[in-house]
Formats: sequence, C-alpha cells, structure tokens
Amino acid sequence: MTINDNLRDAAYIAIGMGVIGFQRAQTRRQDLRKQFADQRAAFESRGAEVVNLVSEALKQADAAISPVVDALEAQVDNVVNALPAQARTLVEPARQASKDARQQLRSRVATA
Repeated sequence: MTINDNLRDAAYIAIGMGVIGFQRAQTRRQDLRKQFADQRAAFESRGAEVVNLVSEALKQADAAISPVVDALEAQVDNVVNALPAQARTLVEPARQASKDARQQLRSRVATA
C-alpha cells in the first residue's frame, strides 16, 4: 500500500464517519421533534382542561353572586331615584359604565 492509498482510505473513513454522524443527528432531531410535539399536545390538552374548569368555576361564582348584585342594584336604584335631578344626571353615567363593564366581563367569561 502506498501513502496515496492510505490517504484515500483515511478520507473515505472520515467522510463515512461524517455521513454517519449527520444521519444520527438527523434521527435525533426527528426524535426530539416528535417528543416535543407529543409534549406540546399533552400540554395543550391540560391547558384546555384548566380553561374549562376555570370557566365553569367563574360561571358558578357569577350565578352565586348575581342575586347579591341584583339586590345591591335595586338598593342603588332606590337611592338614585331619591336624588335630585342634577345629582341623578351625574350618577347615571357611572352606573351605566359599571353595568357595561360587568356585562363585558360576563361575555368574556362565557366565551372562554
């Protein structure tokens, strides 16, 4: 064997090792991609469960609090109706803004 033959064999071995290393890296990358996809699917599934549980809890809390809020609004209505007209015109926009904010919150909870 000559030096050229030895160098050629060494080059073939180096190239072969590089190809094998590259193939192993590709296989590992694909394995990791699959593993991460599985973990992501599990995480999203758990996240959806949590969102559903929280949404249900908020709906139940809203149902429990609604009678109290309605009673308080009735009392506020009595007080507002007893106010002079000028004071009533100042209070009404704030009450309407409060009702709108509560309705927006309820609609967002319902869609969650």
